[in-house]
Amino acid sequence: MKDDGNSYSIPHAPYKMTKAQISAFCAFIKNVKFPDGYASNLARCVSVDECKLQALKTHDCHILLQRILPAGLRGIMHKEIYEAIAELGNFFQQICAKKLKLDVLNRMRGEIPIILCKLEKIFPPAFFDVMVHLSIHLIDDAILSGPVQYGWMYPVERRLLTLKRFVRNMARPEGSIAEAYVANECLNACSRYFDDVDTRHNREGRNRERVPMSTCGLSIFQHGANLLGAPRLTYDEKDYDRMVWYVLNNTTEVEPFIEYVLQCKQYNVLICLSYKILALTSELCTCLQDLQE
Repeated sequence: MKDDGNSYSIPHAPYKMTKAQISAFCAFIKNVKFPDGYASNLARCVSVDECKLQALKTHDCHILLQRILPAGLRGIMHKEIYEAIAELGNFFQQICAKKLKLDVLNRMRGEIPIILCKLEKIFPPAFFDVMVHLSIHLIDDAILSGPVQYGWMYPVERRLLTLKRFVRNMARPEGSIAEAYVANECLNACSRYFDDVDTRHNREGRNRERVPMSTCGLSIFQHGANLLGAPRLTYDEKDYDRMVWYVLNNTTEVEPFIEYVLQCKQYNVLICLSYKILALTSELCTCLQDLQE
């Protein structure tokens, strides 16, 4: 209780953010960018004016915990709160990796109880239900079953969404799904034999993955990616010199010129050494002559 003179007030919990902090966090989520296909467009799920997050899917929550919260809460929340949430996000990021290592899993087995104890110091007891406690047993499950992408429900949920979109008659959903499934399979089988017809099997994707090498100049720029739009970054003279140095030292077309310059340097060094040796020999000769006299 906090004494305000004539009354008492209960201070806010340390994990409660002010409206300015919520607005800054929502603005961070709205401006965050991910590679295409990595996550959904989270800018559509956030409202900066109303300070709300809505219509998040399961995968969005994974991205929010593993990637956004550790970076977005830094500088907004207290250090203890930020570090505890960042460690929890790092835990799920490592356990959801494509490859798992036993030594890392055994180390994480001892870290997750400490992380939960840090969270218990911050959040109320109602926050810790059985789902939070299950994170302790995820290590054993990952050791027994392997990487989690072979066991989670994302492919099944995506397939169920596709079947749900097949429904046109709500009174007979099974018949609609079966009829649309057969029609879809027939169209897929026929479209594989049509080379001159634009189908989803031969249609170019929205992101061009490869670019013809003949259109590129130097070999260092033949990376197969199509760059869209003009750059928005500006570089000073030092950064520009570094980029020029990197291009010149990593291009195969420049290697003969580099070898020529190195040979010239070596030749110049040899000439300088020969002149120095001649100067030393002349000095020695004069010294010997002086000694003989």
